[in-house]
Amino acid sequence: MTASDAPVAAALSPWERIARSGVPADLVGLIQTQFDHARPRLADPDTALRNLERFLAAARHPLSTAALFERDREALPQLLQLLSSSQYLADQLVRDQECYDLVRMTEGRPVAREVLVDELVSEVGGLSDWGRVGAA
Repeated sequence: MTASDAPVAAALSPWERIARSGVPADLVGLIQTQFDHARPRLADPDTALRNLERFLAAARHPLSTAALFERDREALPQLLQLLSSSQYLADQLVRDQECYDLVRMTEGRPVAREVLVDELVSEVGGLSDWGRVGAA
């Protein structure tokens, strides 16, 4: 987006901006319907919608993310709960969307320490320099 596009983008609705991020109209409609159903249970629906827009815009493949919401009808309501509960948490999810995948895989439950240690040892075991070990 160029500087001259900024005023136009600001005038669009969040749903129009989601569509412009690469989500087809039929999936935007489905997401909007799911959002409307989840709205009464959200702490701050307006914040959830703004953060959903940011989440989809930051996604590597917005279409794939939107398709997930079509396949798994619980995925979007759960994400909306997270996006509306804390701006800090929403910012984390937008920056590192793998966090959301982990929450989905673990169903929000804590992971046993041994599993985390084994995973870290496995990841670090194949690294050869300390810079990469520190980053892992």
